[in-house]
Amino acid sequence: HKFESRYLDSLIGRYPEEEEVYKARSPINHVTSFECPIIFFQGEDDKVVPLNQAQEMHAAVKAKGVLTSLVVYPGEAH
Repeated sequence: HKFESRYLDSLIGRYPEEEEVYKARSPINHVTSFECPIIFFQGEDDKVVPLNQAQEMHAAVKAKGVLTSLVVYPGEAH
């Protein structure tokens, strides 16, 4: 939505100009350091954080051997 359309520009920087900062701050690039159990709650219809991102994080954490769960809420958004 309009309010959040440039939100990350002020938090991180403009993309793709600041792509390296985005990569450095992305949790998927730090899974190797995760140790404690993690639960992901995700709206199935979320347009801000798409379901595939939660699924990818869940799979990566699980592959590392960390206890994890993914709860998807059908019909819910962000």
